[in-house]
Amino acid sequence: MTAVQGKRRPSHSRSGVASGYHINSNPAKSEFLIPTVLKVEATTDIVIGKTTYPDGQDMSLPSLPTKS
Repeated sequence: MTAVQGKRRPSHSRSGVASGYHINSNPAKSEFLIPTVLKVEATTDIVIGKTTYPDGQDMSLPSLPTKS
């Protein structure tokens, strides 16, 4: 699909996390966790609208086995 001036065009992005690392959901499950944020800067006349995030997946880390 092509972007057309004056019309909205959704865009999707996929990324990964290297083995041994993790990221927090947005919103984060606890006030003590930093939520992951995707920042996109437009270098042209494109306007970046609302960013939505998929639901997080609960997991326990070896360093915090009682937290998810």
